[in-house]
Amino acid sequence: MKGLRVILLFAFIYFCLPSQSQVVDSSEDEPIAKAPPADTAVHALDWDKVKDNLVFGGSLGLQFYSPYTLFIISPQVGYKVRENTIVGAGLQMFGVTSKYNSYFQYGPDIFIRQHIAETFFAQAQFEYINFENYILPGKRIWNPGMLLGIGYGTYGYSLGLFTDLVQSKNSEYVYPGQIYIGRLPLFFRAQIFF
Repeated sequence: MKGLRVILLFAFIYFCLPSQSQVVDSSEDEPIAKAPPADTAVHALDWDKVKDNLVFGGSLGLQFYSPYTLFIISPQVGYKVRENTIVGAGLQMFGVTSKYNSYFQYGPDIFIRQHIAETFFAQAQFEYINFENYILPGKRIWNPGMLLGIGYGTYGYSLGLFTDLVQSKNSEYVYPGQIYIGRLPLFFRAQIFF
């Protein structure tokens, strides 16, 4: 439940803080505005523009190494709010299977990607992942992650170097053998968008 509050707080901050309101001082001297005639077109949503600004993509992966099989499926959908800025959401699914045991994790994510130049970008991504607790087998827990990274790519493909700023004790990005700069774990992600 705490994780849901974090997601709602993040969404509230992202969508509500930049909004502005205007106060119009109306006086009795000004005429009251009339409603537009019925045949006047009201500003309708331009669905063609919406479709042109949608991007779809994510990550797919399949790896075999004895005795394990690993798969990653991470579909995402984004919207170009500006020519160089994409906001979106997705779902992550990751699993490992072997004849000894199986492991599966899943969860939602939201992201914002800002292209700095045509081929370089910065990205922030909040994710909330559900996985089996290592200490209490059979119990599943939710773990937040706030990823920040830079990368190279276009709207078709990208490769990025990320870190997890939260780094909770249950983080999937903190494990032995991980590459670190100071206390920040680093990892690569490849994605495709079309």
